Amino acid sequence: MHTTTHSIAPLPVRVPPQPWEDLHSFLTRTAKQMHYERVNQVIQPEMSHFRIASSQVSLLAERADYRFLSDLLLLSEEALYQMTLHRFSAPFKHLEYFPVIKVPSWRSGLTEYLKPKIALHHDPIERPRLQRDLHRTFFLPNQTTQICPLCLQEEVAYDRLYWKARYLLTCHKHRLLLLRHCPHCSRRIPSQRLDPTSCPYCRHSYASTVTLRIAPEAMGLVSGDQLTLRALGVLPPLDHPSIPLELNDPRTLLPPQQYIALLRAFCISLHRLQPADVQSLLPNAFTAFLHTNQLFQRPYPDAVPPLQVAITHWIFSAWPDHFLAFLDVLACWSRKTKKKHAFDNFPHHFLLGDLAKDALAIVSHAYQQYQPTYSLQTLEHRIQEHLDACNTASSSSP
Repeated sequence: MHTTTHSIAPLPVRVPPQPWEDLHSFLTRTAKQMHYERVNQVIQPEMSHFRIASSQVSLLAERADYRFLSDLLLLSEEALYQMTLHRFSAPFKHLEYFPVIKVPSWRSGLTEYLKPKIALHHDPIERPRLQRDLHRTFFLPNQTTQICPLCLQEEVAYDRLYWKARYLLTCHKHRLLLLRHCPHCSRRIPSQRLDPTSCPYCRHSYASTVTLRIAPEAMGLVSGDQLTLRALGVLPPLDHPSIPLELNDPRTLLPPQQYIALLRAFCISLHRLQPADVQSLLPNAFTAFLHTNQLFQRPYPDAVPPLQVAITHWIFSAWPDHFLAFLDVLACWSRKTKKKHAFDNFPHHFLLGDLAKDALAIVSHAYQQYQPTYSLQTLEHRIQEHLDACNTASSSSP
């Protein structure tokens, strides 16, 4: 933070922003072009008392900060804004899509929604802004990112802004799993790296990772991520007949807010399942892919685990068959643990906001198909039967 502003001479050497570039990345490339040893030398210059904390870069909000960077880098406020996470604020405008507590109406009818703390700004820009707590829920921490090693081998190596989305797993261009940790030292990948292609802690190249290519049995992750990117506005909407549709995925035509709300709700519904429960649901080839790429082993205690996102995309890749099998696994888990799951008293406990009517209709229609078929006596047999069918289909596919 700062209290005063004054004009500053522009840097003598600058770089142009790249499509969908993250502001951290842009400042890092600028620092490298200026032969600075640290990125903070750009936002905390010695010749000025003006300071911008690196922790504020992704959610830059103060008008004075924009004026300072505009003078320093000769960029418009619009160009700077487009490199911040505020660019993704539209799908998160209405918090009624994102409940945190839903109590059945026969008790109190209470529903509580995400309530981000309103950050106090001295003089904020007059543009849509992503609140800080929503940032923590849907995006990676400000100082870290995830990367596609092949994207960073292109002519201009830079980080994409949308790589910061927690619910994104893959690079849709190269069909690779995105890296969140260095494969050599396991440290998180920092947003500010003077050499974007290698780990600043152990100096190993990120490009040396070869195990992250998406196997055929996991291509549903790429299809699901394409829907996520469309919801964030990165890819064009599915409103033109020339764009192929993933017809088996009912989320395809959902509005952005409802798609994100449904993705979040399913990830939460998977939270309590243990690895053994998950493996009773997924085909062997897909499970092996997730194990090989450490999605089972990697802990993410402060976020939505990528494993939950991967399973959610798998559930929707063959709807409603995979969903019905998922309900069987949840029921089996509930019987063993004597605990309730997300679809007990559906839709009351299911964390999908009341405004997400189209998304709720998709789930409700499939759930109504499941209810008449539910049988406690045949539960484990049905789970095994579905798993055998998935494994057979997977082994026979080219």
